[in-house]
Amino acid sequence: MAASDDNNSTAFVIHTLPGRTRLRVPEQRHDASWFARIAEQLLRHPRVKRVAVNAQTGSILLSHDGSIRELIEDLAGLITILPRPPAPRVPSRMRRPVQVTPAAALQVLALGSIALGIWQVRRGRILASALEHVWHAYGAWQNLRAPTVAAAMAGGALVQLGRGQVLSSAASLMYYAARLRRMGAARDKPPS
Repeated sequence: MAASDDNNSTAFVIHTLPGRTRLRVPEQRHDASWFARIAEQLLRHPRVKRVAVNAQTGSILLSHDGSIRELIEDLAGLITILPRPPAPRVPSRMRRPVQVTPAAALQVLALGSIALGIWQVRRGRILASALEHVWHAYGAWQNLRAPTVAAAMAGGALVQLGRGQVLSSAASLMYYAARLRRMGAARDKPPS
């Protein structure tokens, strides 16, 4: 096919099926006269059966015989067709994947727990079972090193014991059992 004045334009394959290919020519977008000329020139090629152009979107829809690869080679003098558009340039600060550290995840969980705690206070559900208060008193003493919190939890345990609210839910009891077994196993291990 003969060379054309328009061969400086670059088209990108946007979508292709056997016998049908959509091209995008971003640099000629909104140029209706250019799209009319290129459609006329493309229809002169023996393997191009039909051409539909849209200057507003900058697209060309080709119906053709054979593979698009062969057609790209044949049309090289008329228009440069590249297999896919270049990837958009993304600023480097946006390319970094978001990494959630365990500490950040724990902070989010802590905030969620505070929110749920406030919700439960508003519903009037302030105290847990006596057993849960004992468990939390132990945790505050052992892990947090917070004797005031441990004393408050122990006080809550006494209040709930007086009300007859002794046992926790089955799920809580199973969790406490698993934690106690793990804690016991860790203490039985000889130091390495």
